[in-house]
Amino acid sequence: PTQSTWGNWIFSKSKMKFFVVFVCVLLSIACYRDVSAVHIRETATNTLWINIPVSAEAAKQFVHPELEPSIYNGSAWFSIMLFKIASLETSILDHWITVPGLNGLAGKISLLVNTADGKRPGYLMLSEDFESGIAGSVQKMGCSKSQRGLKCFIASKMVQESDHAVWATEDQASMSVNYHVLDDFRPDEAFVKFIADRPYKFLQEGKTWLTYALQEEKSNPRNYDVRAVSVPSMTSDILAKRFGFSAIESSPLCQKGECFWGAWYRFVDNDNIPM
Repeated sequence: PTQSTWGNWIFSKSKMKFFVVFVCVLLSIACYRDVSAVHIRETATNTLWINIPVSAEAAKQFVHPELEPSIYNGSAWFSIMLFKIASLETSILDHWITVPGLNGLAGKISLLVNTADGKRPGYLMLSEDFESGIAGSVQKMGCSKSQRGLKCFIASKMVQESDHAVWATEDQASMSVNYHVLDDFRPDEAFVKFIADRPYKFLQEGKTWLTYALQEEKSNPRNYDVRAVSVPSMTSDILAKRFGFSAIESSPLCQKGECFWGAWYRFVDNDNIPM
């Protein structure tokens, strides 16, 4: 081979080596909960909260015996978040370092709960979908490896614009929402706090295995600087197909201030601890 050919080959090998090392670092960070000393700070932007009431009796049958559904206005609540992961940061020597490349759209479904003694308000995380692509694939791998009991997917289609969102899932469910952010109107503050100010994340597998994790920085006031949204049209069958809650998605949703939008949301995730 000519000198130029050898140079191109060496340069390509160097780029390949860098790429392999880079991917290994991302995989290590994505699976961070295997390293107990590492914490991850997640910052989300353009977050649409779709909050859906369900009967307390139905929700109670769904959760681990050590948990109780959280009740507001006589109902238990599912919370669906559609958002963009703006950054993931890892703590190194007490400094937050941004992990490059791990951003993109995501969707999260949770049921709001408390421990039976009422001391740990939180949410039972049920599933999370990531945007298709390299970053999403890495995040799904980390999710599946570190979050036992959580359903982790790559969305076949995920769109999050200023006035509409589309979410087509790997398991053939879908959600489509047309919405308008009402800049001059804020939703009920007590309801926003009820939905978003939940410092504990729970994961369960069946009704025999349960963990919790403390999530810090959720009291940051910027997390609750949200706006009401109007929703002219919305269709969804995700809760029905994934969790068997069919009736609640067939009725009109987001008509009484249950849904809202926020520009910014941040929390620090810690290790899962068995209960």
